[in-house]
Amino acid sequence: MKNINLREYYPSIYPNDFYITVSDDIAEVFRKSENTEKAYYKKKKRNKAYYSLDADPSLESHILGSEPSPMVLYEQKHLRMALYQAMEHLSEKQYRRLSAHLFQRMSISEIAHAEGISKASIQDSIEQALRTISKILVANSYI
Repeated sequence: MKNINLREYYPSIYPNDFYITVSDDIAEVFRKSENTEKAYYKKKKRNKAYYSLDADPSLESHILGSEPSPMVLYEQKHLRMALYQAMEHLSEKQYRRLSAHLFQRMSISEIAHAEGISKASIQDSIEQALRTISKILVANSYI
């Protein structure tokens, strides 16, 4: 059995010293938790990651209660629809290559290998597709 001070673990709840006796297993859990937290802060400092290390960038915003407004969501949806409509004006090859590169996250060399053509051809096709989409979006006053 070990004595632990709850003020060390929960300072906002226990502003003064508050000792309790716990089993060795519970004390070990507290110790491991403290070590894990220290390791996390060391990793954060070592990587100069003074931001959230979560994979999903919107998770932190969601937790903090700063959800995008309905107007922002509507604008995002409207722009996404405009993008898909603009992509319909592309040739089948440009559409396939641009989709593979942007949405499936395939590299230019992977696309070139899959289609059996040079990387330069794929690069040119994607750049032309982006120029076409840009012209359409500008002409329709989306950007």
